[in-house]
Amino acid sequence: MGWTFKAHGALAYALGVTLLALTALALLPTTAPPIRPTGPGWPTMAILALLIPTVLSALFRAYFVRADYRTVWLAFRCLPEKVQLALAAAFLVGIALLVLNLTTGAGNDNPHWLAVPALLYISSAYSILATGEMKRADREVGEA
Repeated sequence: MGWTFKAHGALAYALGVTLLALTALALLPTTAPPIRPTGPGWPTMAILALLIPTVLSALFRAYFVRADYRTVWLAFRCLPEKVQLALAAAFLVGIALLVLNLTTGAGNDNPHWLAVPALLYISSAYSILATGEMKRADREVGEA
């Protein structure tokens, strides 16, 4: 896998985990959420400014590989186990935080919306790393 896939996937994963941590911190009763969902503040704009190009480039990478969902899953299974576990754990934590925030009737003080971009970042990291693995496999087959 090329270094651009690794760097892009690591950036998407790091941003997703950061947003998951902020969502989890907002659930604590004694802490005020660091990002308010009301108004287009600079944190919201920063999240969106990074989210849109990250997701779009992940979609473009996946489109140009031309693989179906089964091939992407098989490529994901070829990644190192630690990477698979990290992505799966982050995705499951994101789903759990989203469900928890939506079922508790989160008000304006609780940024439950941070779980949605976090899940998009984690899904983008999954797609980017699996796409990179497919490109690596295609290159090795072409060299043989």
